[in-house]
Amino acid sequence: LKDLASAIFDNMPVRIARPKEMDGLYEILRDPANSCAIGLCMYGAGEFTPYEIDSEKKMRYKGELRSKPKANFNIFEEEKKEKFEVKKQDKDDSEEGIELVNMDINLEQTNNKNELANIADISKQEKKPSALKKFWHSMTQLF
Repeated sequence: LKDLASAIFDNMPVRIARPKEMDGLYEILRDPANSCAIGLCMYGAGEFTPYEIDSEKKMRYKGELRSKPKANFNIFEEEKKEKFEVKKQDKDDSEEGIELVNMDINLEQTNNKNELANIADISKQEKKPSALKKFWHSMTQLF
């Protein structure tokens, strides 16, 4: 199995491992089928062997500091900034134009905050099972 995996990945070093038992996981996540996903999450968090070659073929050592983190940006935030700049250029440097732009941005921010507040309310609401779910549950209990 190890030779086959090495041949598939262009003679890169390959290791075959068993899933690591972790506390605090649901029973589904303890299944060996999910070991790859859990391993990748742990690898991203810095849990790897004392030395290894990463996907970019660079040697990594345990405890090393990562070089510059990649810049994260939100496409929607970039679009808002572009709209803000366009509106600002269209208007004169008069006070009215600046106030309108600032008011639009404040409205968007309050709408976003209200949406996030409503998310918490939705999760607290009791979910009633539909008739189909009730029927399916009763059928599964028979067998």
